[in-house]
Amino acid sequence: MWTVTEMRRILSLAGLALVLAGPTGDRLVIGEEVHELEMRSNESFDRGDTFAVYDGLLFIPAKTEPLIGVWSLGEFHADLVKTAKTQCKWTAIQNYYLPGNNREERQGLSVAECKNACCESGWCKSFDYAATSTSEHPANTCWLSGFRETAAGLTWDTSSVYDYYEIVDGEELSHLEVMSSLPGNDALLVGTAKHSENIYQYRLQGLSITPLGIAGSGHTKPILVMRLASWSSGEVLITGSYDQTVAVWKIASNELVVEGKIQGFEFPVWAVEPSSDRSLGLFVAGDQANISFWKPGASNAWEKSQVMIQHFRLVRCLAYTSSHGGLLASGAEDTEIVLWKQQADNTFKFYYRFFDHTDAVTSLAFITPAIGNLELLLSGSDDGTAMLYNTDTDELSCAWQRVTNYYLPGNNRYEFQNTALNECKQYCCESSWCVSFDFAREADSGGQHPANTCWLSSYVEGPSGLAWDSAGIYDYWEIKKKGTRVLTLEQPGKIDDMKYIPAPVDLLAVERDGGFIVTKILTVTCQDGWMPNYAGTHLRSEE
Repeated sequence: MWTVTEMRRILSLAGLALVLAGPTGDRLVIGEEVHELEMRSNESFDRGDTFAVYDGLLFIPAKTEPLIGVWSLGEFHADLVKTAKTQCKWTAIQNYYLPGNNREERQGLSVAECKNACCESGWCKSFDYAATSTSEHPANTCWLSGFRETAAGLTWDTSSVYDYYEIVDGEELSHLEVMSSLPGNDALLVGTAKHSENIYQYRLQGLSITPLGIAGSGHTKPILVMRLASWSSGEVLITGSYDQTVAVWKIASNELVVEGKIQGFEFPVWAVEPSSDRSLGLFVAGDQANISFWKPGASNAWEKSQVMIQHFRLVRCLAYTSSHGGLLASGAEDTEIVLWKQQADNTFKFYYRFFDHTDAVTSLAFITPAIGNLELLLSGSDDGTAMLYNTDTDELSCAWQRVTNYYLPGNNRYEFQNTALNECKQYCCESSWCVSFDFAREADSGGQHPANTCWLSSYVEGPSGLAWDSAGIYDYWEIKKKGTRVLTLEQPGKIDDMKYIPAPVDLLAVERDGGFIVTKILTVTCQDGWMPNYAGTHLRSEE
């Protein structure tokens, strides 16, 4: 038998640390915490609640400052490459300069170019600018500085050559997306600031981040969600807001413009999700617990096609995949994940429900890691766990072991009378705490229970074993594997956002309270005659 300790010893050869595992078939899915991003260069990155992944890079906005940190991703590490300011507001004082604190000289630049250079830098806070030449420097020279005006003040320039520019304010970003639609292999990095209806735009050229200005006229209140859609008609950005409106944006002349809007929701829009193509539509969570499905109409209008009702509290996140004939996943503050199956008429019907989380579900995504090319559903929650599910399963998704004419004494938690065996299996399988149950095929001769009664339990057979049923009416059933959930990653805080970085890297990046974790997904193949145990902590003999 391979224990977690033994597997940790094996995997330590690669410098890894085992976090948690879950069973899937004859393999053990492993979540390896390979890197916790070093945030000491600016601790405000440690408190961010969103990020973007593009071309092997992580873009993480600081939560308390107008900065973006850029990390490069390797298979077992992530390295800070640079920091860049997002938006800078300036004050200018003519005929003054900041003496003795110049760090970097730039020649041949306009004032606007010097502003961009300072704003892009993670350290620059001000600069002096000379529009005319002197014996010491040419015209159009600036000196970037990591300092601002102090109590000692500025120095007056009697020659009227120098002007002083200082960053006075900026916006920290709360959402990020990268659109790869600009010419010359450049990309458009877009973000929205907290408590703001504006979308800030940046040209991404390799590692260079250049502000392009603000895209407005989409919303009148702060934006809550941004999603990128790569449709056959082109890339679009979909946003939802406190103003109970959805805006669909396209790129025109290298910037975002509003293409269409969806209005009339009863509550703020907390989640939006595009389908695989514009012709199929998009999903919106803007009516508290209900989800609406919209299809394109004439002149960039959108028409409501369906309302989906299964949750009883606020829907926080959505995810769609065209696999399995089309599946939509929705997560809500009721702690549940609901799967919706696409029908032949392009409507969606309730399919399945996951009960594994114990707090609000905040993040969902369908991913296809390299572990067998099996598409999985990734979820994150305020309960501090990230989970992976296999959605390509039958409705009854637990593997069972039956022991005839035995029962588990003294550990029964819930009794269900007049209940068929398959119903007892379903109740136990769908309960996060249930791992076994006793089932009475016949009524007790003393009248204690009728036939078809089951007792659900949070315990399994222990060292003392099961009790022999001399009457021959009881069977013991134990869950050997839950076929939907294949991995659980426990985090020490609420999960704010997650992204999947596909093979060959195969990483999960998890943003949580108090830190940013990069986890690698691996598998351990079971030897012949062995299988994962239910908890996914070790391999055991099938005998």
